[in-house]
Amino acid sequence: MNQGKTSSGQNFPLDNLVYDLIMVIAKKSKALKAMDQYLQDAQNNQRVKESFEKIRKQDEEQIKELTQHLSYLIGRQQPAGQPKSASGGSSDR
Repeated sequence: MNQGKTSSGQNFPLDNLVYDLIMVIAKKSKALKAMDQYLQDAQNNQRVKESFEKIRKQDEEQIKELTQHLSYLIGRQQPAGQPKSASGGSSDR
């Protein structure tokens, strides 16, 4: 597994892809909070409100999808010597 490296060759505990997923999930989650305010502002305009609701729902679905990918990648990055449970998830510590 590729450990995150900078151009200077330093190692970091997170793989680049894991970090990217975390950042996208965090930013999309923050956008959901903002969208709640936009929905309140659009209460008197049904067309705009419906568009905001559609965008919010899509963002929620994308966060769920990305979270599943993140869970999978984190499960694959267990430290050596730690057994995986039968379901493929992490073992209890």
